[in-house]
Amino acid sequence: GRADSMIRGVNYVRLENPKGGKHTTFAPDAYDARAAGQMFDVLRTNGFNAVRVFVSVYAHLPGSLFHETPDGGPSAAYMDNFCDFLRQARARGITVMPNFEYLPLTARYLKFVGDAPSKLQDANRMYLDVGYIRARQQFLADFIEAIRKRDPVLLKTILAYNLGNESCFHMNYPFNADEGRFTAPNGKTYDLAKDKTALADDAAVYWVNAMTDAIKAADPGARVDVSMFTYHAVQRSGPGDFTQGTAPWNNRYPFRPTAMARTKADIVDIHFYPKDEAELSKHLESIEFGALKNAIKKSRQMLLLGEFGVYKTGPGKYDDVESAAQWARKLADRAVELGFQGWLFWQYDTHEQAQLWHATEGGGQILRALSAP
Repeated sequence: GRADSMIRGVNYVRLENPKGGKHTTFAPDAYDARAAGQMFDVLRTNGFNAVRVFVSVYAHLPGSLFHETPDGGPSAAYMDNFCDFLRQARARGITVMPNFEYLPLTARYLKFVGDAPSKLQDANRMYLDVGYIRARQQFLADFIEAIRKRDPVLLKTILAYNLGNESCFHMNYPFNADEGRFTAPNGKTYDLAKDKTALADDAAVYWVNAMTDAIKAADPGARVDVSMFTYHAVQRSGPGDFTQGTAPWNNRYPFRPTAMARTKADIVDIHFYPKDEAELSKHLESIEFGALKNAIKKSRQMLLLGEFGVYKTGPGKYDDVESAAQWARKLADRAVELGFQGWLFWQYDTHEQAQLWHATEGGGQILRALSAP
């Protein structure tokens, strides 16, 4: 069932190419059921109880949930693989958290989306365009229905539905405008000269609630998780900092965690990769951590560290697996001290992502460090 105890787990990720390419964990031609089973055995033996996975919904990418499906609905082969994964997890008492990246742009969902040209692009259109909101609600209902059709019991193995990996607005319209007015899906109009922070907060709340309603209508026992990186991760001082950065990576503005405490989501899920205690403090400060803890206490949501990891290359890197394992363990313990009700290490064995240490390296040294009581 959907355990309420401390969540301790990993992210399980297969990427087709070494450059951090597309997610192929459940791809019809690439899913490895035996490897999944071995992972679940190792996790169970070491006292872990949760795995977070990526469901690739990009219609144009080979191996995704929607690649070349004739009616534009979910691929049967992909859903069979996903349900096999759930079945194997269930047999070992482990829960699974799927996360959905964008919106499948197939005929089935595009019919909700207006033809009118929109100033909104990319993620901002997904969050701020009413048609896209309806399309994504339909997609989430379809995904749940596809599991139910195969075996309704498997729905109980889903720890929570993670609405998207690290929900954030992009620094294009309306957040790059310094004047004018914008009417959000909640029906309210905002003055872009002075109300951008309120617009971002309210629109994020509206979107999370819309997705949560769709999920709980399809699976009444479901829990919903909303995840985000910190403002510090993209060199922002905190909420309200809409600076245009030069690096595309930094031109994103995460949903405000304290705003998520007023949504219907069950889990507020923060991701960070600090190199030391000082940097951890900066991450927490940037998301108003004290206020967040109070807000979550009142809302009775769960606070989760859905991704944390240790770098192997670049600034803040750890040079050997032993020191990486020690820091991973320390971070996990710090998270619990700070009031997080669990954590998921990034990642189990993704050798494709060479810049980060994975848990099975060095004969499983990080895994063992994290499993120790």
